[in-house]
Amino acid sequence: FREQDEDGIVAMLDDDPAALNAADARGNFPIHWAVLTRTIRLIDLLIDRGADVNVQRPDGARPLDLHSGDYWYRKNRVPEMTDAELRGLIDHLVERGALYDISIAARLGDAERVGQILDEDPGQANRVPDYCTYYNGVPLWAAVGSGDRETIEALLEAGAVATTPEPRMTPNGRVLMSAVGRGDLELIRRFLDQGADPNASVESSENAMYAALRRTDPDVLTLLASYGGVVPEHSDMSTLDTSSLRAIYQDALPLRYYVDVQDIEILSDRFNEDPGAVREAIALTLRGNDLMKLDVLRLCLELSLIHISEPTRPRLITCAVFCLIKNRGGGGGGGGGGGG
Repeated sequence: FREQDEDGIVAMLDDDPAALNAADARGNFPIHWAVLTRTIRLIDLLIDRGADVNVQRPDGARPLDLHSGDYWYRKNRVPEMTDAELRGLIDHLVERGALYDISIAARLGDAERVGQILDEDPGQANRVPDYCTYYNGVPLWAAVGSGDRETIEALLEAGAVATTPEPRMTPNGRVLMSAVGRGDLELIRRFLDQGADPNASVESSENAMYAALRRTDPDVLTLLASYGGVVPEHSDMSTLDTSSLRAIYQDALPLRYYVDVQDIEILSDRFNEDPGAVREAIALTLRGNDLMKLDVLRLCLELSLIHISEPTRPRLITCAVFCLIKNRGGGGGGGGGGGG
């Protein structure tokens, strides 16, 4: 199928008719591959031989769901098509009996089809499709991704919400993150008012705040922060744009910022004012190997001998010393940051 070898496929099916309904290791039937490779003549060949155009893989994907690839056969691997050609492929599948559901229609910005479905059943506005992935999802997520305002408004008027859970993707919805990706302040505010959480993780641990930081969009960040958005824990603040951080925290940058940028002077002043902050700083330096700040760790080790309470001190010092030793081999020198 990847080579679009029609003669070879015909010979295979003539030799073994049962191959028409045989699945590969990921559950793809031949009709799935015909759509993944965007080959109309193979789609027709298979359907004419009896293939089910709506057969589902174990993950719920029907052939039409794969018109732009999937996780394993991504968009950069499928044959290129213009928008008109892709729409022609989709229309052909629908003519051959493919289910044209509301999520696919929303993803294509087909407001007319979305309206038809909602007129028949308004509950479809929050329908969770069988196939939920980066390539498919609830209608509102799909519509925001397409950017078609008419479709978005039709879904919202029908009661679509940004917090609909999607199995295997997010328990809190991912519509807000999609709107952030487009930088649409009006939609972002509407979804936040619906209760969308700017800190809620999507499948791969990203969230709306992470998406906004990647865009370096101060207006979006300020809005998200006003609804409780914070810099994700795994982000290193030393790598973030200053305007983004100011948009979130104004002039009250948190201790974590000074740890990540290793501002020893300010940290020393903070520790003198609040010795208990040493414990927090140690925890911040140990939250991940990629985030480890050795200069801060050495400062904390020195102060921990003075300020940290006796029951807590040995555990923190042992952990910190271990990390210093572990990183010393790759970094050159450094002396004994915490004499025991």
